[in-house]
Amino acid sequence: GVAVRADRDALRALADGDAGALLQAHGIAMDRTQFDTLYGVFRANLDNFARYRPQRLAQPLQACLVRATRTDAAPRAHDYGWGGWLASPPAVVDIDADHFSLLDGAAAQRLADALRDCGAVPHDAATDARHDTPARRPPAPRETTTATITDQRGTT
Repeated sequence: GVAVRADRDALRALADGDAGALLQAHGIAMDRTQFDTLYGVFRANLDNFARYRPQRLAQPLQACLVRATRTDAAPRAHDYGWGGWLASPPAVVDIDADHFSLLDGAAAQRLADALRDCGAVPHDAATDARHDTPARRPPAPRETTTATITDQRGTT
């Protein structure tokens, strides 16, 4: 990434087409069409975010919240507030990792186990390779959907 030093007022004051020149001055080669396309996507996402009003789910959903516990984020509710949006509370699994180390070594294995235990990924039909024992079977299928929510800040 390249840091572009310009505040909001300076960007608003740019004449049509000058944003591309500003980016090019910082070594970012982007023509007007590319800029307009990317800006249009940005505006559409921003507008959709502003209009979005989530609704509480009425149907049961088997949800699994995996929390990376090494974080400097502000304290949050145990379920990061997901219980307010789900018909039943999510299973919560804490893993001693940060947002990035969650996918390394023992933390990655713990994450895989959590996903398997929550029913998000199938169990090996023969054996659990780590323990060389018959695989634990997930609960019998129900009329539910499984969702996995993973992030130390509570976002998906």
